[in-house]
Amino acid sequence: MRDKKDKDNIELQQKLFDYLEGFSVLLSSLGNRKRLYIMSLLLDGPKLLTSIEKELKLGKTAVAHHINLLLSSKLIERVTRGEYKISADGLEFLRENFNIYTSSSFKSKEEAEQRQKRYILAYKLRTEHNGIAKKISKEAKFQKHRLTFVGAMAGAFSSLGRKITADEIAGFTGYGFLLNVPKQGLWSSSPTSHNGFNQIIKSLSKFGWKIKKYHEPESLPSDFSHSKPLSMRDDVRAHNLFEMIKKEIDKDKPVVLWGVHVPEYGIVNGYNSENYIVSSIHTLDERFKNQIPYNKLDAEGSVIAYIFDRKIDTNIESEDHKKSIRRAIKFAESKKLAFEIFVSGVGAYDIWIEHLEEGFTEDTKYFGNQYMINSYLDARKSVVEYLGKLIKLYRGTPQINELYQTFYEYQKVVKIYKELSKLFPRRGFDSVSVDKCKRAVILVGLLKKHEIEAIACMKKVVEIWE
Repeated sequence: MRDKKDKDNIELQQKLFDYLEGFSVLLSSLGNRKRLYIMSLLLDGPKLLTSIEKELKLGKTAVAHHINLLLSSKLIERVTRGEYKISADGLEFLRENFNIYTSSSFKSKEEAEQRQKRYILAYKLRTEHNGIAKKISKEAKFQKHRLTFVGAMAGAFSSLGRKITADEIAGFTGYGFLLNVPKQGLWSSSPTSHNGFNQIIKSLSKFGWKIKKYHEPESLPSDFSHSKPLSMRDDVRAHNLFEMIKKEIDKDKPVVLWGVHVPEYGIVNGYNSENYIVSSIHTLDERFKNQIPYNKLDAEGSVIAYIFDRKIDTNIESEDHKKSIRRAIKFAESKKLAFEIFVSGVGAYDIWIEHLEEGFTEDTKYFGNQYMINSYLDARKSVVEYLGKLIKLYRGTPQINELYQTFYEYQKVVKIYKELSKLFPRRGFDSVSVDKCKRAVILVGLLKKHEIEAIACMKKVVEIWE
């Protein structure tokens, strides 16, 4: 069991690996990237020279040069011949200077650009095509949706014989009604970083399958480094996950997996040698490969796989639709769905407004803001489609008028989100301006107004449902 000091060192190591470029620029007068990398490697314990050479992919002479400079600066210490550790001065140096870097605007920009780069370049993954290959008999095709969990589940259910749309899943489970906004910054992880998935999975059983969740509460790769090979420990984790998923493919069932091709959900339809055969929102783009090496997942935050365990004999009745509206209310207004660093419910719009009121910043200019807009736009489109389905099913019932009113409010919400998406286009960061941010503040305020009215209507629907 590692003590707090060791955990703090590992946390610092992970942060350094992720932001070496910017940190080294800020501290160029004190060192270079290679030496910072060596010091970062030593944060989790002493290392042999041969191990450092392997990590840096440099010859012994070059590594020895960097080691000698660090030794002479007393930033590292020799443990035994050919083995080194970070010194107390070196640890303090990293802590103090990295804290300066994390509070700089340079880091905010680098973080946004780094995340965007991961999405844009994911299609360049190289795959090998030799060895044993197997695919499920009926391919599960990802249904295009920015809530990638929804698109993946819809595709998986359809391949298992239950014809269902992404809109139905988003509406019935309540996921489409969710709003989740970070307290600090605007991040693309917002639509997936919440506590609602257990409720969502439980509700999905009504579509005829018992779903089991496989979960490891640690990222893969655990050090968030996507530019170097996995550590031995992470490679074992990745391989064990691959072997588990292969067993499901051998049973002729798809698996919904987190981290395909980036931190999003996709469907595993088979395996080819040591590659996953996948369908995702990115494979809809022909530039992206439909195969990913088992050790190239981007499972940020945790490793998650959803397995279709067994069939259930069930039908969706009127009471189930009533419960879906109750879930919708909970997902739309509950503050309890948010992780500690997020705010959920309609109050999250206030946090979003606060970010936008800061004007033309890295948050409003870069990837997270437009990703959130487009994700919640797709979510609310699904809400409108689902409510439209309920209206057709329950014409002539006491709840129909309030269903109609809820439908109209969410139509207004969709229209506003569409205008927001034009203010912050996906490939038009340079066109963002202070005036557009001011307009966005007004629009987000209107979103809150209409969603509050929609929630009030849904509560009336539940009260009078027959």
